[in-house]
Amino acid sequence: MNRVKKGFKRKWIIVLVVLIAAGGWWGGSVFLKGREAQGQALDSIQTTPLTRGEITRSLLLSGTVRSQNSRSVYAPSSLKVTDVQVKEGDVVKAGQKLAVLAGGDLALDIKSAELNLQNSKEALKSAGTDKQNAIATAKASVDAAALEVENARRQYDETKAQVEKNPSAAVLSAQADLKTAERQLAISRSQAEARAGSSLLSAKKEVEVAQRQYDLLKQQIEQQSGSSLVSAKKELEIAKRQYDALNQQAKGTPGNTVLSAKKEVEIAQRTYDQLVAQGDYTPALLSAQKELGIAQRAYLESQLPIENTTAVKSARAELNAAASKYAQLQKGKPLSEQAALNRYNSAVDALNQTQSSSASRINQASVELQNADRDYRAALQQYEASKTTEHPEGDAALKAAADQANSTLKEKQNALSSATQAQTEGIKAAQDAVSSSNLDYRQAMEGSADALEQARLTVERAQMSYDAAVKSAADAKITAKDTWEKASQTYNSTLISANEARVNAADALDKSKQAYENARSGAADSLVTAQDTLQKAQQAYDNAAGSAKESLVAARDTLDKAKQAYDNANNSAQEAYAASQESLDKLKIGYESALKNQSEAFATADSTLKRAENGYETAKLNQNIAESKTEEAAQLAIKLQEVSLEKLRKQLADTVIKAPISGTVTFKNASVDQFANGLMFTIEDTGKLTVSAVVSESDIGSLKVGQQALVKTESTGEEELAAKLVHIGASAVKSAAADATAAAANTNVQFAADINVLKNDPRIRIGMNARMTVILDRKENVFAVPLDAITTSASGEDVIYAIQNGKLQEIPVKMGLQNDVMVEVQAPALAENLNIVSYAQEALNLLQASPELKGEAASHDPNA
Repeated sequence: MNRVKKGFKRKWIIVLVVLIAAGGWWGGSVFLKGREAQGQALDSIQTTPLTRGEITRSLLLSGTVRSQNSRSVYAPSSLKVTDVQVKEGDVVKAGQKLAVLAGGDLALDIKSAELNLQNSKEALKSAGTDKQNAIATAKASVDAAALEVENARRQYDETKAQVEKNPSAAVLSAQADLKTAERQLAISRSQAEARAGSSLLSAKKEVEVAQRQYDLLKQQIEQQSGSSLVSAKKELEIAKRQYDALNQQAKGTPGNTVLSAKKEVEIAQRTYDQLVAQGDYTPALLSAQKELGIAQRAYLESQLPIENTTAVKSARAELNAAASKYAQLQKGKPLSEQAALNRYNSAVDALNQTQSSSASRINQASVELQNADRDYRAALQQYEASKTTEHPEGDAALKAAADQANSTLKEKQNALSSATQAQTEGIKAAQDAVSSSNLDYRQAMEGSADALEQARLTVERAQMSYDAAVKSAADAKITAKDTWEKASQTYNSTLISANEARVNAADALDKSKQAYENARSGAADSLVTAQDTLQKAQQAYDNAAGSAKESLVAARDTLDKAKQAYDNANNSAQEAYAASQESLDKLKIGYESALKNQSEAFATADSTLKRAENGYETAKLNQNIAESKTEEAAQLAIKLQEVSLEKLRKQLADTVIKAPISGTVTFKNASVDQFANGLMFTIEDTGKLTVSAVVSESDIGSLKVGQQALVKTESTGEEELAAKLVHIGASAVKSAAADATAAAANTNVQFAADINVLKNDPRIRIGMNARMTVILDRKENVFAVPLDAITTSASGEDVIYAIQNGKLQEIPVKMGLQNDVMVEVQAPALAENLNIVSYAQEALNLLQASPELKGEAASHDPNA
């Protein structure tokens, strides 16, 4: 029996051991599977090894290449060009001869002046013996010189008149520009003097209106005479009187009917008093009277000649403007292609932006590929190390990890290829847009024929509008009298209605008084209602007083703005007048040059006139010397002759045009046998280049002179050249459009900036478009992570996540320098090669699904 019990007991022990072993196996299996699942989840998160390096914050700009040293050479006088020794693209040295002007007449004038000076000196020596003869001779010379000047002036006028009878296209164009400039000067002068129609006069009127409004409101507040304030005060007095009366009545037995009836009496009384006070000046009657005045003026205006009506004048002005524009286009004036040029510049900017953004994505994909390659190499190395003689196939888990890393590596390679292809396609599309906008720009330049046809159609439409205005003016004559008669009838009927209204108001007043007398016998207490009315009236009075003060503040603000607008308009008018005067002076010179280029005879007559005038001045000096009573006066006259001679010699020396600096000729406007005028040459130092750019007002605060920069152009490809920021504009860039528009409407504020290229490179040339990266800030030997790797914790701290010992560790950090891709981070827990989660959102999502993956938090003192 004991053996049976022992056997039975032994069987249960065996069963229990088996169950424990099975449970342990199952629990271990579940634990291992959980650990394996967690490991796979962590492996799926992309990480970036933390390393120390450099981080920069930069600003991308675009601009145009120009020379740091550029000089313009202008014509010293309007003489004929006899020789041009350089062409565009030639390299010249300072002092090198560029061109020669005709100086033969000047040489003759110099010889004549030298002879006259010598004669004056000889005359001074013999002044004591033959002074009378010298005076007679000098006077004869003056008379002869005056006759020569008169003949030269007559010849000059006749030649000029002859040239102007048959003007060339250039002369006609210069003459038209001159007349336009004269009209513009007259307009600018009238605006500067604040005559009718100018913006300055309008601004001045605005100041006067604002001043009157401010003074009126101020007076009303001081005297409490404003309409709303007076009305509120009157209502308050009425309500107080009603309350006092009812308060007295409350001691008796009157009811609410008394108060209502009394109010009806007061309303009827006010209505009657108002109608009596208005008399024949009720609103309806005033409106009818106003309509009658308008109709009468319209009738009188319709009796004027049709050409003097406002509509016909306006239509005639539009017709003249359209005809003038059409005539200008017929003369060959070029059309503006600014809109097409703006689209082309926008397309170029879009191309630059596409290249910049795609380069950033490729850089990110390259970093991810490098990380994947490093992970694969590490996994493969671990797997190879696991191979032994006993297990040549190695650890299966390490092999799986190596295969997974290899798969990730291929995915990153495909991602980099996709980013590269997207860059190529994006740049190709942007380049196509540039080509298309360039074609539009060229077509706009060639579309003058369409514009001419459009101008012709505009003239036809303006003519039709003018004819319609004339017809409308004629029709208005027919209907104006009828309208006047109808307005008279309306006014008379309104006057009768006003009289009837006064009679009705008197009747209503009598009835309300009777109703009040009838209600007094059974009136009840309504003191509460009167008190409420009084409080409301008091509140309305207080509101009216506050509103009047607010209106005064608003009027003061309006007055200040009107004064500022007047000052701005005055300054603009003065600047426009000065600019118009300067433009007119330049166009006069251009007109004279055009006449000279057209006619050799006129140029000769002009030169002859100038020589005759110089000869006359010299003869007058000789006469003054001869007539001088003192030797000192004669010597002073001789000095004046010497100064005149030096001026002539300088003019002769200036006929040889020389290079002011060493450089390359980038512009030439000088041809043999043409008269010199305005800008002749531009010389630029192509070895020292700068890039001119514009910076928006939002970025100007980040720039400082001396900041380093990198420059590249289409000719340099992706190679960037060292540069430095050397100039930042002190004020916003101004344009013609900005001058014509109020400053408050200008939302696109930009500032000029210059960036010097530090090293000469023949691939960069003047006029090229350039892209620049200005280094705003730089830090070295710091930890930096992608922007997506940082987030905000529940406690409001900036944190990153790192994978350590199979856990996600949350690390509070302090952010430092930041750019468009990376941000500097500082924390005691950071170390080299720490695996930082590249996308913090992935870590947050994983922690929400598996909170057990969160490791112990690192230091919460990011400033330590």
